[in-house]
Amino acid sequence: MRPARKAAIWVFVVLLFLLFRGLGDHGLLDPIEGLNASVALNMATRGDLFVPRAGDFFYMGKAMGFWWLSALCLKILGWSELAVRFWPVIVPRPQIEDFNSLVVVHDKMEFYS
Repeated sequence: MRPARKAAIWVFVVLLFLLFRGLGDHGLLDPIEGLNASVALNMATRGDLFVPRAGDFFYMGKAMGFWWLSALCLKILGWSELAVRFWPVIVPRPQIEDFNSLVVVHDKMEFYS
């Protein structure tokens, strides 16, 4: 292996370490973070992937893809803060929004312009 390629791999590994370092060290601090974790946990445990619930109430606060990915992480990584924060760190929010949220943003832009 060439030295430049070896150095690039080491830089990548260090950056991944810095990205995930301390991700699951503390509890859920933000109330919205806890609410999103609750919805994803309900999806993962109940198996109801099309009706997001916060407790016993329906909650439509984010795109479904966000909660599907969070529920998948909870199933794979276990019930931990790391699993709740994994997808928001890897995939930025605008890339997992659905088409409806883009239409709403477009409608608001037309209204204010």
